[in-house]
Amino acid sequence: MEFIQAEQLAQLRRFTLTTKNRARGHHKGLHRSLKMGSSLDFSDYREYHAGDDIRQLDWNVFARTEKHYIKRFVDEQEMRIHIMLDTTKSMELYGKANFSRLIASSIATIALEHGDTVSFSARPTLPQFTRKGRNGILPLLQAIHDTETLEGNFSEQMIQQLPKGSTIIYVITDGLEPSQSIMGLFDKLIQYGKDIRWLRVFSEKEEQVDYNGDREMIDIETNEKINVSFTNDVFHRFEEERNRHFSSLFQYANRSRILTIDLQVEEGFQGVIQSFIRAQWIR
Repeated sequence: MEFIQAEQLAQLRRFTLTTKNRARGHHKGLHRSLKMGSSLDFSDYREYHAGDDIRQLDWNVFARTEKHYIKRFVDEQEMRIHIMLDTTKSMELYGKANFSRLIASSIATIALEHGDTVSFSARPTLPQFTRKGRNGILPLLQAIHDTETLEGNFSEQMIQQLPKGSTIIYVITDGLEPSQSIMGLFDKLIQYGKDIRWLRVFSEKEEQVDYNGDREMIDIETNEKINVSFTNDVFHRFEEERNRHFSSLFQYANRSRILTIDLQVEEGFQGVIQSFIRAQWIR
């Protein structure tokens, strides 16, 4: 893919996703769950109770103690990962679109490399694209690469594609929509998953407004035109409003136990990896 290189893929294969969420899929995988199962990795002994599988009885222990104990083994199960990618017009500015695809591809690669199931959605009119295991890496990366621009409000439309039974849900967006729309999406997602993560994508260029004088501005999402006289007071009010917008969203996320990370376009792939490591999202 043009936005992810072979050496980056090789680096991603060394990592694994982490979560405290106990929810797992119904199929075997490479992650240790918090319940006992039937892998070859021995955990401990437990006293036999009526209804237990007698094949798990350890007769050597019985010969020494004359008590019935069963062996317990660590259960290794898959994680179910869902990625929501904002592809609205604001994401096309300052390299945010390709950077977001790189982020989504990185998460998908790590998960699929470890036998997990990954689903991906970017448009409500298309079914969720789902793959499992290493053989699904290239098809899923191609699906992420081929995403097209989404017209309208990302948050409101993604409510139509809520993932069920997910271990981790990643929402990759610049957050440049009405805060109530974004909170509405998160409110719904909380009902479908215990580990929700918002990855806010931004560029330092979009935060450096250097216009002056009278300008006709166009809202890239709605094509609405507005005449603006750029003065120091306008810049100040713009900065205040932007800070208020994101402050309310981050406060909401904190109250709702939604994990957040800011990812800057200019920091590139290595910036993503370092941010994930610091947040302990990968190891």
